[in-house]
Amino acid sequence: WAEVWLDGSGWVRIDPTAVVEPERLEGSLPEIMGAAASATQRLMIRAPWLRNVRDGWDAAANWWQERVVNYNQALQSGLLERLGLGWADYRTLALILLGGAALWLAWIWFGTTGRRQTRPDAPGRLWLAFIDLLQRRGLVIAAHEGPRAIARRAAQRFPALSSSIEQFTAGYEQWRFGAEGPTPPVALSAMRRRLRSMTNASRAARRSPAPRSGAR
Repeated sequence: WAEVWLDGSGWVRIDPTAVVEPERLEGSLPEIMGAAASATQRLMIRAPWLRNVRDGWDAAANWWQERVVNYNQALQSGLLERLGLGWADYRTLALILLGGAALWLAWIWFGTTGRRQTRPDAPGRLWLAFIDLLQRRGLVIAAHEGPRAIARRAAQRFPALSSSIEQFTAGYEQWRFGAEGPTPPVALSAMRRRLRSMTNASRAARRSPAPRSGAR
């Protein structure tokens, strides 16, 4: 409102909007401007979704101005009061921030490297035992090698076990990758028997003495 001096009445409060048409008060500025509005303003009138985008952008800019640019000590104190930390001084806040950062880093580390590895199933455990047997016999296995490549090199390295190696690997491939395979208990039993046979043959080969040089 405004106050004007009227002779005989003194200072009188006057509402200047009382003489404005109600339609002009209810409409937006571009609507009031009419033909005088710019092309951008007329586009906003015809496309309400553009107006909503503009209003959202203005709200975000206002939030940034109030909460970031003008984030002064009074606002900081108010936030700490709402969090129940109004009693804390800057040293306590620094310790809280360091503790929170440490917990956050520990959570990231646990989520990336500290997860428990899934225990392999029965065929996977048999295959790992087979790989361990080959490595103990001196066969170097690369991480990128597949079952068939490993079996081919193992059969060449240990000709006496080539049949068992090929059958064991075929059983594992059928179990792991085959669309239709034998009954699971039967297949597992066959793999266990072949692995046990290869393990016993390996132990016997290591216990047997090497032939002497020049022996007849």
